[in-house]
Amino acid sequence: MAFCNALLLAFTRHYLTLITLGVLLSALASVSMPQVFALTREYADQSARASAQLSLARVIGPPLSFALALNFGFVMHFLVAAALFLVCILRIKFTLPSVPRH
Repeated sequence: MAFCNALLLAFTRHYLTLITLGVLLSALASVSMPQVFALTREYADQSARASAQLSLARVIGPPLSFALALNFGFVMHFLVAAALFLVCILRIKFTLPSVPRH
């Protein structure tokens, strides 16, 4: 949903579409983000790996995003976001092992 929302925001200029579909996709994608962070934390705890990269992403991500939008515009900003969402989807699908429930 976040991937589709980023593409929608990059290419659509129709206000009604953005206010309806964009808000819906953004809301649904935002709900899943805490679950992704929780899954990352569980995996880091189980595999005894440091979770410093997760903390680093939360600190470095917003300034990089701002610099990208400022220097290259919002279309490129949303295209890079869509590409990163796609990379994450593929990595989760093919490389992340399942974490057993307790």
